[in-house]
Amino acid sequence: MEIIKRPIPAVLTVLGTQPDMKPERCKESVFSIHVPCKDGILLYHSLTGELLLLTTAEYTGRISDPALYNELVKRFYLVDGRTDEVKLCNQTKKILKAIKPQSKIVKNYTIFTTTDCNARCYYCFEMGQRRIKMSEKTAGDVADYISRSCDKEKVSIRWFGGEPLFNIRPIDIISDRLHKSGISFESHIVTNGYLFDQEIIRRAKSKWMLKYAIVTLDGTEKTYNTTKAYIYKDQNPFRRVLDNIEDLLRAGIGVIINLNMDADNAGDLDLLIEELAKRYRNYPDFSVRCALLEEYAGNIHHFASQETAFNT
Repeated sequence: MEIIKRPIPAVLTVLGTQPDMKPERCKESVFSIHVPCKDGILLYHSLTGELLLLTTAEYTGRISDPALYNELVKRFYLVDGRTDEVKLCNQTKKILKAIKPQSKIVKNYTIFTTTDCNARCYYCFEMGQRRIKMSEKTAGDVADYISRSCDKEKVSIRWFGGEPLFNIRPIDIISDRLHKSGISFESHIVTNGYLFDQEIIRRAKSKWMLKYAIVTLDGTEKTYNTTKAYIYKDQNPFRRVLDNIEDLLRAGIGVIINLNMDADNAGDLDLLIEELAKRYRNYPDFSVRCALLEEYAGNIHHFASQETAFNT
């Protein structure tokens, strides 16, 4: 067993120590996530934050190996079958909140410039919601609030939407006011990447202090163009977004690709990963991560389990 990431000490302090239990009484923790990899099985505990690497043999024999079994009990990957883990999690959060010093200084902000978007993805969690754009007055008020609440500390801003670039004016206003107020900040943006151009990238780097963009891709060209269903008559938005990603990387702005996956597009994502690796592998600030789609719009094809998804 190899420890890849250590647990959060405060969480372990609150959880305490589990009593010894016989294997027949234990169960897998609902917070334990198992993901196969080339070296074995990655075991992540979403409550404690710990990440372990087990060989396939260790994972298979984790109950029958007394030493490993005791370690997994100690680390809460295995728990008493009678444990109400939802209640345990809620209690842990309450205790941590009660003992953590409450600071009045705010350093992280998520700003919705708009709930509107230039795409019409079938799985969007904002489907059916009102399309509202932030006004210039509200943008000014937001900048003033940040100046008051950050106590001159450096802050981090996440531009969000909708598609935040679909209403770009508030980003300029907030950034300009923060600069004039002497507030040090950096930002990142969650975007489909379609609306970037050279001028916007220049402003993003020099004015918005943009460090990286999180761009969602849903598959290779045909799958992406169908899923995104942009409002424009662009024949190939997929190629435009890939070009914009490269322009961002060349400008020194990092890019994180979110691969939204359900059972319908899982196979297509393998081909997409190959294409992305071939095109962007030489950019150190480029990375890819996969996310399973959740049930928002009512028509998403689920996997039977997370293990099934990541073995696809």
